[in-house]
Amino acid sequence: MDTLKKSRFIILVILFISCVKDEDYSIPNNLDVIENRNLAYLIDPENGFQEKTIQQVKEMFVDGEVHQITSDIYIKGYVVSSDESGNFYKELYLQDNPTNPNTGIKIALNRSDIFGKYNLGREVYINLKELYVGELHSGNGIIAIGWAADYRSEELIEIPDNRANIQVLRSSVTMPITALPINILQLNSNYIGMFVSIDNAQFQYDLAGEASYVHPLDDFDTSLVIESCEGFGNSSFILETSKFANFKDVTLPSGAGMISGIITRNYQGDKLVMVLNDFTDVRMNDNRCTSLNENDFTTIFSEGFQEMSNNTNVSGNGWTNFAEKGFNYWKVSTSSDEGNLESKIAKIGANNSNDLENVSWLISPPIDLEFQNEEFLRFQSSNSFSDNSILELLISLEWDGSQDTITSVNWNPLPGIIVDDSENHENWVSSGAIPLSSYSGVAHIAFRYSGGDDDRNQTGTYEIDNFIILTR
Repeated sequence: MDTLKKSRFIILVILFISCVKDEDYSIPNNLDVIENRNLAYLIDPENGFQEKTIQQVKEMFVDGEVHQITSDIYIKGYVVSSDESGNFYKELYLQDNPTNPNTGIKIALNRSDIFGKYNLGREVYINLKELYVGELHSGNGIIAIGWAADYRSEELIEIPDNRANIQVLRSSVTMPITALPINILQLNSNYIGMFVSIDNAQFQYDLAGEASYVHPLDDFDTSLVIESCEGFGNSSFILETSKFANFKDVTLPSGAGMISGIITRNYQGDKLVMVLNDFTDVRMNDNRCTSLNENDFTTIFSEGFQEMSNNTNVSGNGWTNFAEKGFNYWKVSTSSDEGNLESKIAKIGANNSNDLENVSWLISPPIDLEFQNEEFLRFQSSNSFSDNSILELLISLEWDGSQDTITSVNWNPLPGIIVDDSENHENWVSSGAIPLSSYSGVAHIAFRYSGGDDDRNQTGTYEIDNFIILTR
């Protein structure tokens, strides 16, 4: 090497080292120089960039719009999807933690063979400045980070590869990803973008051991029903597989067991689906399961609200109707929905409440769970657009029945299907059979509504009916 070239080389090394300050953050020393430099600059707090959570970025989404991010912010996530098998295309899913995640998000990239760069478990930082938050297909309910043709766009496009190279940055860290175990009754849109596992699962009887993951006549994707023996009747969800997956001709297993994949939505956005990284994430080697027979059980408590006066606050039959924040109470109403026509129901909604914040409880009478072998809860729910309001299903063994202590005792979440915002407002959705057998003693079961009549659009309405507890 001549003297001039040697001098230039030394200057470049000094310039690079000066970008990597001795601070308390990791720099991916095994990656290329530019990626090291960009990541070092991004996460150095002296340069003014602020880390946001994935959830905070998802909250920037405005329905029907793409929103350009102009502030100096970034997120960190872990890769949970892989296109190595051909089942994903130009999309990358990140979740906020490698184990026990809280949320996930889709990244739209104009790149195939993404797994070669963003491998499963890779820690990824995204410089969000000038990128966009929105949907690739307007109204499909999958919030994503991507690019847009201009600010007037209603839909995202993939981030150009040359921009992704300088903004979607790997660290040197690759973490093992542990699927989040969930009950099928818990499955809702909050799990979009996350890698989850469901146990006691099996393919429908007429498919198991016979059909393949992709039907030969399907042009794009095949949707298959997965059942899970949870209580009475088989609860189900959809597995969606691309015709370009290299395992498309693999025969479905005939047994039952565990399946792990990423939760997203179908192209139309009207159904939650699971997508596999690879068929090896299906481990169904056990005997097929059988659901419980409802005729073997007796009812120990039921409520259909039929004996309560219409257009009044829910009261009587041991129920507690409590407004923790605001002055909005659960009310008795008569349903006009085709799915539950003319039935009296319990209803709550923050619209026109004139309260900036509503937290309203509807709590069951005491339920003695001490002496039975098995107990299950079941109810139905509907909504008129949840609009960012929330309905939670909770249980407590500590509450003494006094309104003064409702908020001071422990309430634990129960798994169960609560109507999703994507459901037609005329439909009534079964909660499925929610097991209570792990609880012993006197329990209270609560519906807790959170919303508010303000500019945050949390004014949604929820309705419940046919609350039943069965035992044997």
